[in-house]
Amino acid sequence: CVHGGATSSSSRAKHVFIPDLHRTAQVLKADLGHLDRPAALLALLDPSAVAQAPHERLIRRLAATRSEWSEEGMSSALAGVLSSCEVTGIALALVVGQRAFAATKGASCWCFAEPDDPESASNAKPTERSSKVLC
Repeated sequence: CVHGGATSSSSRAKHVFIPDLHRTAQVLKADLGHLDRPAALLALLDPSAVAQAPHERLIRRLAATRSEWSEEGMSSALAGVLSSCEVTGIALALVVGQRAFAATKGASCWCFAEPDDPESASNAKPTERSSKVLC
């Protein structure tokens, strides 16, 4: 996992990039074997949000349910992690297999691409929790 951004005394945003979510989950003693590969996460965090560890919370939430994750379920997991954090200024982008999701502290979640449909990125639809589609 790669951490970056400004020093802790600065007000600039920080980022956490996890290029292999499965390997990071193993370090946390969590199993994500039921999720498609590749799986990666990018977290953009206000400095006050770093201690909340939303990236670790998401890994544990994904590991807790060992069934197939629907788009709605994945979006709900992202929104749930963000709502459990007591600070604002958090954005998460998650890639699992051929699907990509993004969420902000406001719990807006989007599914960018559907598996088995390479053109679906241009037809992205918001989930029930979102108000916009990002393309």
